[in-house]
Amino acid sequence: MALLFVSAHRHSRPLGVGLIILTLGLGGCGWFSPLERPPDPSPDPPAVEAPRPAPTEPEAPLPDNLVQQWEPLSNVLLTFGPMTVTPDQVQWGSGQTSDYTVISADDGYVLALTDIPNFYDTPNPYIRLIPKTSEMGETTAVEVAFYESEASLKAGEYIMYGSYFLN
Repeated sequence: MALLFVSAHRHSRPLGVGLIILTLGLGGCGWFSPLERPPDPSPDPPAVEAPRPAPTEPEAPLPDNLVQQWEPLSNVLLTFGPMTVTPDQVQWGSGQTSDYTVISADDGYVLALTDIPNFYDTPNPYIRLIPKTSEMGETTAVEVAFYESEASLKAGEYIMYGSYFLN
């Protein structure tokens, strides 16, 4: 807020004091010149969100044609034995079992594995089940991609890939 001073003539002194008082009085009531207007209060800055882990809410249940026992077709999967998919678990013949949540149904079904099984000493918290159908539309095989992290899943970089078939 600017103070206004009027030049020093004896007779103008009451006018100068009056203008100073008027300026101070108006300034206290919120009257400002356009150049002196206080900035508008800005809204609170948006809260910064912490990084989120992979979604855990189910996107879609697995279709019934994937909920069954699958035999390894690929040599890389022979070590782990058959893979049994139930409505809430994946079990391998080698003894590893994990609950799962379907986190995506795009380009197959991505499962977040709760118990994070280790295959070839590598943790695999995510797998993608890609159903393969016959000419008659029946699911006869499933390809499985194994991912070692959320970043590798997002980048599409699987650590292991193989196929299972129905016996």
